[in-house]
Amino acid sequence: MRIISIKLAKCREEIDAEDDFFHLGLCLDHLGQKWRAVMDYLTMKIVHLSGVFVLFVSLGATLLAGSGKVSAKMLHGIAMLVILLAGFAMLRKPPMDSYWWMAKAGIWVFIGIAPLLSRRKILPPSIVLLLTLGAAVGAAYLGIRKPF
Repeated sequence: MRIISIKLAKCREEIDAEDDFFHLGLCLDHLGQKWRAVMDYLTMKIVHLSGVFVLFVSLGATLLAGSGKVSAKMLHGIAMLVILLAGFAMLRKPPMDSYWWMAKAGIWVFIGIAPLLSRRKILPPSIVLLLTLGAAVGAAYLGIRKPF
């Protein structure tokens, strides 16, 4: 809210005393467009995080309950797709000079094949779940800090 009031004050400074309030209206409309852009980002973040929650519910159902049901597998795939699409929607254009998003894509691939590691008896399900939780923490760190 403070950012909007600061920008509004800057807009008011740009308006001369003899101008009418038409320019102030244009300035407010410009701020409204900025606000809508922020809302779109927040909406995408909510969709992205909701996909993460659904992903770990499906991983828990698949790994810990030993459920080989098609519904848990479908939920895993749908959640992975939602995470990918919402993540790139928030990114809009991937910054090619930064590599954090590529690391997050690698984590996404690992979490995508994690149930396969358990199903083929490569790793025990509890270890796979702990590895995916660690990968999720790493992805959250990369998304928040953007270290490289």
